[in-house]
Parts: sequence; C-alpha cells; structure tokens
Amino acid sequence: MIAPSPDWFIGVSGANLLENDQWVSSKEVSPGTYDSGTDSGATFTSANQATSPATPVSIITSAPLAVGGTVTSLGTFKIEKID
Repeated sequence: MIAPSPDWFIGVSGANLLENDQWVSSKEVSPGTYDSGTDSGATFTSANQATSPATPVSIITSAPLAVGGTVTSLGTFKIEKID
C-alpha cells in the first residue's frame, strides 16, 4: 500500500528470472506503482468511496506520484534464489 491511498500499491510484474536457460541467483527490480481501481476518494484524506464497478488495475503515471511525467522510485525488490 502507498499510504495514505487505500488502493495504490507497488509491485513487480514480468521480471525475467531465467537467463541463458538458468535461474538467476539474484536480481534487483524496481517496482511499478499501481492503482487497484477500487477507491474513488477525491483526495488523500477523503473517506473511502468504493469505485463501482471496480476498474482494472493500472499503472500510475500522473500526479501526485508523477512529477514531470516520471514517477519517483519507491524502492527496490531484491529477489534471491534459495538452494
């Protein structure tokens, strides 16, 4: 969850963990920022307002998370293979 929004979150999708037909031992991936499409509150401090019907999950590319069309990285996931 990206507070204070109840339906924004970060996550990784489509990370290639197979290289040269071998599982990678580790990989760092920058997550995307997503809107789950379930809350329509007009501001961060709005009471929850369910989106009905819910909209598809979408990547966030606009304000207030994007400045000048770019969303600042909110972290890094490190994926490690455990033997």
